[in-house]
Amino acid sequence: MQSLYRSARHYISVPAAHARVELSHRHKLHHQAQLHKNHKKQLLYRHSQARNRFIKANNRNQAIQLSKAICSHLHAKRKVLPQTDYQAYRQALQNNHRTQNIDGLLQLQFEIIHR
Repeated sequence: MQSLYRSARHYISVPAAHARVELSHRHKLHHQAQLHKNHKKQLLYRHSQARNRFIKANNRNQAIQLSKAICSHLHAKRKVLPQTDYQAYRQALQNNHRTQNIDGLLQLQFEIIHR
């Protein structure tokens, strides 16, 4: 009975109450820090996904514009080029445009302009 009385007295004592309050504050701070960390990770992930979507859409638009420019260069040189070369360039243009191959499109544009 005395040990029960001592433990109850210790539990309601001022130092023990302060210790419990301090432990509660530490727990709240740790929980808020974890929430902040997880929220930051989620925001970074969402921003990276939005940035990747923007980059992909921008690359698609660039490929379309480059294909149109190459098509106009190729059409301008249609009379000068042999029919087989013209058909080969058209086929390469279609393949590179379909696969969104920017490097291939740039190389094709360079070949057409400098021919």
